[in-house]
Amino acid sequence: MAMKWMRMECMNTDIFRFILRIVIVRFIFIYDDEAWIGFALLNKYSCTGEEIDNAIAEFSIFPAYRNKGYAMDAIRLLVEERKGSWQLKCALNNANGLYFWKKVKQKNIEDLKSR
Repeated sequence: MAMKWMRMECMNTDIFRFILRIVIVRFIFIYDDEAWIGFALLNKYSCTGEEIDNAIAEFSIFPAYRNKGYAMDAIRLLVEERKGSWQLKCALNNANGLYFWKKVKQKNIEDLKSR
């Protein structure tokens, strides 16, 4: 699987109106071959106030491409590209999201143990 990452950096206060400061937002469009299969929205805003390097504000693989390993590959590439501490948030009523992020956490723990 080959992914192309397209980035657009912007200063934007409209996306996070509740934040009183300007936030740097990075949009990453996830492609497989020539098909646009999803996106990630990254910033450095911590919802807990902790010092972090990266936060996943939004992440989605479009329905036609789900359950094929693309999401896990995309997260792996993101983490490899952007070193440092990570934070994400997921709505408690998002069962699919919670299931996915638990799998990501378990996979990362397994990978760290195998090194």
